[in-house]
Amino acid sequence: NAAVAAAPFLEADKSIHRTIEDTTNSNADDNNESEKIDLTWIGHSTTLINFPGNFTILTDPHFSNYAGPVRRNEPPSFGVDDLPNLVDCVLISHDHMDHLDYWSICELIDKSTVKFWVVPLGIKSWLMDKAGVPPEHIIELEWWEAVRLSKDSLSSSPEIEGLVSAFDKSSERASDELHRNISEKNSLMITCAPAQHWCSRTPFDRNRRLWCSFAVHATPASSENTGFPPHTHSFYFAGDTGLPPEFPLHHMIGDRLGPFDLAAIPIGAYEPNWFMRESHCNPAEAVKIHQAVRAKRSVAVHFDTFDLADEPREEPPKLLLDEVDRVNKEILNMAVEVVAVADEVGISAELEAVESGLASDVIVRSAEDSHATTENLVKLLPPLVDFAVIKQGQSISSAATRIEQR
Repeated sequence: NAAVAAAPFLEADKSIHRTIEDTTNSNADDNNESEKIDLTWIGHSTTLINFPGNFTILTDPHFSNYAGPVRRNEPPSFGVDDLPNLVDCVLISHDHMDHLDYWSICELIDKSTVKFWVVPLGIKSWLMDKAGVPPEHIIELEWWEAVRLSKDSLSSSPEIEGLVSAFDKSSERASDELHRNISEKNSLMITCAPAQHWCSRTPFDRNRRLWCSFAVHATPASSENTGFPPHTHSFYFAGDTGLPPEFPLHHMIGDRLGPFDLAAIPIGAYEPNWFMRESHCNPAEAVKIHQAVRAKRSVAVHFDTFDLADEPREEPPKLLLDEVDRVNKEILNMAVEVVAVADEVGISAELEAVESGLASDVIVRSAEDSHATTENLVKLLPPLVDFAVIKQGQSISSAATRIEQR
């Protein structure tokens, strides 16, 4: 009986849990907080990202009391006056009122705090015509295009690099071919990636502009690695997105641009599901996106700020944490089963005869490796999900202790 065989490991083999946790943080070179990406959730999809090396990014800035006709539930935790004197770039995912706010854009322009605006196709003309953003400060990208910004030459024209098309190449293409120049020190590589959503600011301009997510890779000046991948810090901003039921969109993003040190993923505006599921993900789907893009840690956004759908305000974070607990228990149980079955049958060629099942499949995948060990088998399992819920105005670094205690 597999359950009986696995039982001793629940108490005795604490290394199972350590191994899974080590896999989750396998690319975290050190515990120095100054060397990690920090994210402050300002509200809704507005986040302030600070990268090591003094890069600062703002996502979907919204500081107003209204998103279209919908009133904000509480004032924003930050105002434009509270932002750093210089924001290297603003990322705008699409043109909906709760993500592209006219008054917030105007206030940012008045304060002259933004160096570059990085946007999907069609939004450049809106920023120029409606808000008066100078065209030389706007970088417009289509899906799978990237721009590299050097900290030493942010005053010069940025270089736009086209990535492989999603329609003529497989998602397994090597990342070093996609980011040939990512290893330049003291630079940002910003990639416009797909999302499942739509666009419209009026009843007459539906889908005339593009929507997207963004991948950001920052290589600090202190990086000593000149190969690929270099010592970069990576961030994924999901924008607004549904989870395609059949097309592996987020797996493609993870294969091409991941893994990510940190991700901001939406968890709200999902009810009624029959209507919202094409363009928004629910908390359980957000966990799947976290896993698909290969994020080491994610932060929940796009909830609680505006009442945009039918679910109660308090529901999304509760469902998210419940789903994270469920998935992590499942992963730990699989690890226990892997160890139990491996101990019972031994790690050898005869593993091919092991009955089907997820834990058994993990063992079979390593059957041809004569040097396979139980620890290596456990590492084939998915890493534990690290998906944080923080308060508006709180940063991921200040919340880290509370999150880890949970």
